[in-house]
Amino acid sequence: MLQPRWWVGRTGDIEALDHLFQQAVTGNRQVVFITGEAGIGKTTFVELVIERLLERGVGVLWGRCIEHFGIDEAFHPLIEALRERCGGADGSLLLMRLRDHAPTWLAQMPGFLDARDRAALQSEVSGATRERMLREFCELMEVLSSERPWVIIVEDLHWSDYATLDVLSLFAQAAKGVRAGARDLSAG
Repeated sequence: MLQPRWWVGRTGDIEALDHLFQQAVTGNRQVVFITGEAGIGKTTFVELVIERLLERGVGVLWGRCIEHFGIDEAFHPLIEALRERCGGADGSLLLMRLRDHAPTWLAQMPGFLDARDRAALQSEVSGATRERMLREFCELMEVLSSERPWVIIVEDLHWSDYATLDVLSLFAQAAKGVRAGARDLSAG
């Protein structure tokens, strides 16, 4: 069977990611960096990985950092990823989880709320700290990951704001592993 042309030379990388993914599914949180020179196909490789994950029923948050020449917007790639997912097929469930476990994050996406809910939420999160946002994101991911595996992908991390780095660091260092059931999610 012929592989798609953009798999050429990537079989070992895909197998390594599959192995790490299986470790994550059993509760051993993983952090993976995909590095390389500009133009070698990192984004294409990430797209391939995302396609494989979605075929397995994995939730994916995919955000991109952008180069800023002024003040960075805190949590930009994560808010972008959440906004994208909330607008998708299973968006209503994610919106419910955000409302219940991460209201400060939901407040960053007012387009998903009507005027009355927006005002109530703004009142609820008024005065929320950056540290609260960090905790809420970690709790949100713990809850989501208890239902099915989730992967967070942040492209161009070298352009990230410090708040995004802090939340990813806090989540990666959490001692508690998460299991999304005992099912095998390996490729067919």
